[in-house]
Amino acid sequence: MPSSPVVWKYIWSFKSLPKVDHFAWLLAHNSVLTAEALRWKGWEGPSRCPLCLADEETSSHLFIFCPFAQEVLALMTSPSSISLQYEDISSLFSNWALSSPVSSHSKDFLGFSWLILPKFICWKLWLERNNRIFRGVCSSPSQVEVKIKALMGDYLCSQPVKLICSPLNSLEESWLLPLNPGNLSASGQAPKLQNWEIRKNDTDFLI
Repeated sequence: MPSSPVVWKYIWSFKSLPKVDHFAWLLAHNSVLTAEALRWKGWEGPSRCPLCLADEETSSHLFIFCPFAQEVLALMTSPSSISLQYEDISSLFSNWALSSPVSSHSKDFLGFSWLILPKFICWKLWLERNNRIFRGVCSSPSQVEVKIKALMGDYLCSQPVKLICSPLNSLEESWLLPLNPGNLSASGQAPKLQNWEIRKNDTDFLI
């Protein structure tokens, strides 16, 4: 269990979807049933990471050190250059805010979008891992990126409309606009859907 109260503050102060928050809580407790956790419970079976097929599957590897996970993280944070030098899940959650591209506290909704991002990334990485193990279905990092943006965009759309009054700088704009949930425009005009148009149904995507 992480000792830093910053981790718990991060999980419960910046709430997202209940299932995503609960998963983040389990992850911070090291209670997600990775191959490593199953071995602790006496289960014997394959232990190789299903995303890279190279290293042992631990929580730190699956969500931080796995090349597949790092590529997804890079895609989701591009073009922001953030440090990937996280030691474990606790450091990921507690230090994430330090890498925010948001330059002003007046852009609270933009900052909130950045803060909940790692929980959505970890959730979709876990679903990708399970799809490969139990369904034999594999997605590329760019496809996982699209799924994260679609889920996160849907969540942001469900929140009360909050306008960003301060102009976005080029870095903030290039990071945020692909999410484009329609309630982030200073004009209040909802743009046409982009990432969500590829959704085929509630669970599957066209790409």
